[in-house]
Amino acid sequence: MARVNKYELRYVANGQEKVIRFDGDDKKQKNLDACKRNGYKVVSCKKLYPFNTMKNQHNFDLIHSICFNTMYDMESGEIEWNDAEYERLMDMRQKAEEFFTLPLPVAWLTWEDYKDAKELAETAIMHRQDACIRNGRPDLVTYC
Repeated sequence: MARVNKYELRYVANGQEKVIRFDGDDKKQKNLDACKRNGYKVVSCKKLYPFNTMKNQHNFDLIHSICFNTMYDMESGEIEWNDAEYERLMDMRQKAEEFFTLPLPVAWLTWEDYKDAKELAETAIMHRQDACIRNGRPDLVTYC
């Protein structure tokens, strides 16, 4: 059985931006035609991708904690202050919070959010692997 594509359509109606999500290529065209017919401005129509939030939620929690702790160390003077690094950590922390609250077990994300979620999850996995190697336990890397 073929998977049905899911989409997110953002449009402006009566000065307010609205968002609808739907399944199927046929509904995509019907919704775009309806927007055109009603005079609504289409902001975007993006395909959605499934992301396993059940499997990765602990990764987002780890990234959030790492960013929070590093930012705290900068604020308290434990490590050297770096404006660019602080901003990068703040952005990562906010994304981790956002992804942590996604619905379980699967969330449907736009390509941009999907890439960001995968990147954060991979960063958490690499952090765990590095910790295992630094602590002399390379045998545990396969469990990260």
